[in-house]
Amino acid sequence: MRKKTLISAFAGVSLVLGGSSFNGTGHDMHQNSGAMTASIENFSCKIPPGMQGGNYYKENECVSLRAFLSNPESFKQQRNYAPLKAIYNSSAAGRDMLERAAKDGVKLCDMDLSDGMAGVHRHHKRQIGIDYAKRPEFASQVATIVHELAHHYQSHFDADYYNANRSLEQNQQTMLAMETTAPTVEVIILFLAGQKGTLNWRTEIPENFYLFKWLTKFEEEYYNHIGHYGDHDDAVNYAASQVWQDVLLTQSKLDYYNDYAARFTALSLNNMGNGNPEDVQRDVENTVNNSGRIGDRIYFSRYENMPRGDALFGNNKDMKALHAALEWHRHAKLRGLEDPYVIHSRARLIAEGNSFLDVDFKRISCQLQQGEGTLVAFKNEAQRYKTSNQPMQKPDNVTVKFKMS
Repeated sequence: MRKKTLISAFAGVSLVLGGSSFNGTGHDMHQNSGAMTASIENFSCKIPPGMQGGNYYKENECVSLRAFLSNPESFKQQRNYAPLKAIYNSSAAGRDMLERAAKDGVKLCDMDLSDGMAGVHRHHKRQIGIDYAKRPEFASQVATIVHELAHHYQSHFDADYYNANRSLEQNQQTMLAMETTAPTVEVIILFLAGQKGTLNWRTEIPENFYLFKWLTKFEEEYYNHIGHYGDHDDAVNYAASQVWQDVLLTQSKLDYYNDYAARFTALSLNNMGNGNPEDVQRDVENTVNNSGRIGDRIYFSRYENMPRGDALFGNNKDMKALHAALEWHRHAKLRGLEDPYVIHSRARLIAEGNSFLDVDFKRISCQLQQGEGTLVAFKNEAQRYKTSNQPMQKPDNVTVKFKMS
């Protein structure tokens, strides 16, 4: 997966709630042994040990997927053995994902991760991590590992999680595509494992979990389609495309990944660029189209089926307002505060009651680095600005530097 600017540290993550479809994004962070202080124009920000970009991870035991596939039984005493074996035996797609990752030298690691994170794909370190403490159920372990393997597979198609040359809406679409096709792949693999008898998802997964609901729909769509047309691969892709639409419109997913799209933008204002619009749009469409692709037979995501505009926010009006303000900040950075479009857009947003325009980005950056949610950080800063009535800080004056303490 190509990475750009600050976002080179980020990758796909599974959620505990509403994310990895188990009622449970993403980033890949550099591990630090000591506390970190962000010094921003005489503003000191204490960042807890092990945190960067607002997330925490600690690596524990790892297993080479290449070594595992060459001799699985030698890993029988490790907690990675059972879920990896289930994935391998589930289907051709499961084997394909594992073999591709093994060929690339990927390791599966037991990790301690931030609250709300159950898995992580660290592409630049060739690692997939799972927090087993958050995934005690066998089926959930399989699902989480599949989720991260799907992200690794996406990297082979140059799928960009975030690109500073895109608009915020374009980054919303690519991030949502990559993070909603991954749980759809979970559904595919668990369903195929159920067909083969490797794993009984009906008994392994609680009925009130998202994953159970999506698997039930997948099963219905699969058998309806195969009953009419008789082709297994077509039925898998059709059922996956229908489930993907449900995953896309799950409010908890929209909220979580929209929050991260806003986070990336807030932390990357100094790195914004203006790429060729046609090239940027083509990249977005290719990323979405390839996000749901596994091997030569599974390909269920289509750009034309991605939500647009208000549909990207569901019923979250605050998140919509935050994105509108950040898109204004992005244009202010690229065009300058005296640009007529920037002036007009600011006046319109103020008239709409948008409270996220006059903010101090050094304080927001500190909160984000400490692990605060993006919407919450902006609300905190908007309230502080309202009470203190401090002048607006121009986005192009923000410079963030880190030092170890």
